[in-house]
Amino acid sequence: MVGVDGGGTKTEAVIMDASQRVIGEGRAGPSNPLRVGIAGAAAAVREAIDSACAAAKLRRGDLSGAQIGLAGARRRELRERMRETLMPLRAHPGNTLPSDGDRAPRILPLEYLHAFY
Repeated sequence: MVGVDGGGTKTEAVIMDASQRVIGEGRAGPSNPLRVGIAGAAAAVREAIDSACAAAKLRRGDLSGAQIGLAGARRRELRERMRETLMPLRAHPGNTLPSDGDRAPRILPLEYLHAFY
């Protein structure tokens, strides 16, 4: 499982194993889509995940799911555009891309990681 915390100054990704131990961490530049745009935000998320995978000696395809939270994705239309950029069309429509204001983020299944390839 990978968790991503993206903001206006940095993006951090952490990979945890089934025992909830951190096995890899990665970092990239800012991923607030209001600050760096949709493409820049998506690139930072991918870079942070790739860095965490390298530290954990894993490939993205080895991950069971992802939780991605981004500052600046509170507006619905922007959140939808980020979702389209980061996630494939076949992804389950009930899952969301949380923003900093969300209190109960959802876990995203493996299909969501395929958008990063």
